[in-house]
Amino acid sequence: MGNTFHGTLVLSLNSNNQQGDTVTNELIPQFGGEHTLEKLKYLERYLNVFTTALKYKPFELVYIDAFAGPGYWQEHHGSPLIALGIKNKSFDRLIFNDNSREKVETLRNIVENQHPHRNVEFYCKDGNEFIKEISTKMKHPSRAVMFIDPFNVADGVDWDTMEAIPRLSSTIDVITLFPRNILSRLMKRNYDPGYLRRYENTLTRFFGNESWKDVYKADVRRKLLEEASKEVSVQPTLEKVGLETRGDEIVIPLLYRKRLKEVFPAVSPVEAVLYRNNQPYFELLFAISNRNQRAQVLALKLFDATTKEPIDVQI
Repeated sequence: MGNTFHGTLVLSLNSNNQQGDTVTNELIPQFGGEHTLEKLKYLERYLNVFTTALKYKPFELVYIDAFAGPGYWQEHHGSPLIALGIKNKSFDRLIFNDNSREKVETLRNIVENQHPHRNVEFYCKDGNEFIKEISTKMKHPSRAVMFIDPFNVADGVDWDTMEAIPRLSSTIDVITLFPRNILSRLMKRNYDPGYLRRYENTLTRFFGNESWKDVYKADVRRKLLEEASKEVSVQPTLEKVGLETRGDEIVIPLLYRKRLKEVFPAVSPVEAVLYRNNQPYFELLFAISNRNQRAQVLALKLFDATTKEPIDVQI
């Protein structure tokens, strides 16, 4: 099908990386740790079960990467190349975006060398702008997985972008990286208006309103934790933190998941927790824009199967 580009590139790095070659480009991220590889392994698991489950269905299978990067993390395949490497049932179309022209060009050169005949589209846009634009284009009979993995909270995905996905499309499953540890550090244990003022706009943009302030209210914390106690996935954590504590490590993502439930037809009650130095650092959350109940049940089962067994990685 060939590759197409949407946007204007001003720099070509002329990367000639072949499959298995050592990647030394200075744009390739070197930061991160075991949690980064863990994240990529969980993504690969879901993409495999997703494409396998829909292998014989009359759908166009689409992979969308809103923050694709240059294609690699250290010497490992990044999310775009993982998606291209799914073999049991390949994606019919892949759409990669990054707001860095240099990273898009690097990725484009790698893809053209390693996967010259795949149907790949490249965008160079702000992540929020891209997600809204591409969501309007995802119509039946497409079935899409969108991976949202921004570099940081400040430059990440605004709430009005997240709520736009199910409003604009009913064919997208969303896997989004939730910065659990970062938000816990920003939102100190005790409410301090002076301290929080510097982050207020960022947090309000991320959650879509001032509901993030609810984590400082004992009754709201307790309700979130009590609701979560009915979910098997968080019971071990609840036993450690107790209902009387703020439970920083789970209350903040629970609040965000509650927000997701307000706009998406279905949201998984389980998550993939990513660890750094044996501490929870990020979470992969899963939301479904499809309004068909059978499709929701299938997608939830697939994500549950993806997260059921922990990932064991060594770097």
